[in-house]
Amino acid sequence: MAPTERREQVIDSALRVIVEQGYEGVSIEAIARTAGVTRPVIYDHFRNLGQLLEALIEREEHDALQQ
Repeated sequence: MAPTERREQVIDSALRVIVEQGYEGVSIEAIARTAGVTRPVIYDHFRNLGQLLEALIEREEHDALQQ
């Protein structure tokens, strides 16, 4: 999978974890499990959980404003 596609998959998985488990269920491990990847794959794209969640918020905000 191309890096940009993998990054989007990780962000999609973060959103899925939030929807299914709530914010308190969010962790790198839970996101990796949902994405079907290992934690190092997540860290290849994001420094930490905060950066991943920031990317998710930015993407969702951008999509909402485009509608």
